[in-house]
Amino acid sequence: MTKREMVQSLSSEYSTRMLCEILGLAPSTYYHSAQGHDDLGLLSLIEDVLLRFPTYGYRRVTEQLHREEHIVNHKRVLRVMRENDLLAIVKQRVRTTQSNHEYGRYPNLYLLKILGRTSFPRARIRVFANVT
Repeated sequence: MTKREMVQSLSSEYSTRMLCEILGLAPSTYYHSAQGHDDLGLLSLIEDVLLRFPTYGYRRVTEQLHREEHIVNHKRVLRVMRENDLLAIVKQRVRTTQSNHEYGRYPNLYLLKILGRTSFPRARIRVFANVT
């Protein structure tokens, strides 16, 4: 028997506050009732957003739901989208620079113009800027 059930069974004979104090249970804990979460309702809202914006991920879906005045946590949106395979596919970045080729590298003309040199050891290069 849990503390809540004990308080509930004895509350007809004794005061609830006294029973909570004896059992070491905060009265707010006794009176608190957990809210049920309607994941099916949230899922339908998420699907509506994704029909209009198919490239949206969970962050943008959450922001769109907030714009539509639905208060929902981003972690809950992520969980519901993950459980129902609604997460956006992350596009991998395409690397366009091919560094492994047979051609030589071009010199840094900017440093060549400033320092008047053709070779620049990395340890000796100092770049200073004043942004005001």
